[in-house]
Amino acid sequence: MRCLVLITLLLLGACKPEASAPKACHDSAAMQMIRIQGGVFTMGEDPYYPEEGPAHLEQVDDFWIDAFETTNAEFAKFVKATGDVTVAERAPPRISGALPEMLLPGSAVFSVPGLEDAHWWRWVAGADWRHPA
Repeated sequence: MRCLVLITLLLLGACKPEASAPKACHDSAAMQMIRIQGGVFTMGEDPYYPEEGPAHLEQVDDFWIDAFETTNAEFAKFVKATGDVTVAERAPPRISGALPEMLLPGSAVFSVPGLEDAHWWRWVAGADWRHPA
């Protein structure tokens, strides 16, 4: 089962003693995982971010997520053990309407906007977990 590290969740009783829970869920408090129930959601956006369109329904299966943040040092151990290459380190698929710089490996980077700039996120080619800025 894929592990998705999308957000940090801090919930009491994060691990339920279910037979299907990953072994790490029971090994230590630092390795707790929570089961997220799947469902249907709208993915994409049409008018404001045309490269994300068209908006469409997607189905996500149940999945497990870490209850606590993963540090870069912990993630480095995972990469060394598995050879994993993150999405930000691979060339993205060709998306019609995407800006040219968004067709290079990279990631969205958070930056506090100025008074006249309402953009909190900017695409940075080459940004990944090793190079977050």
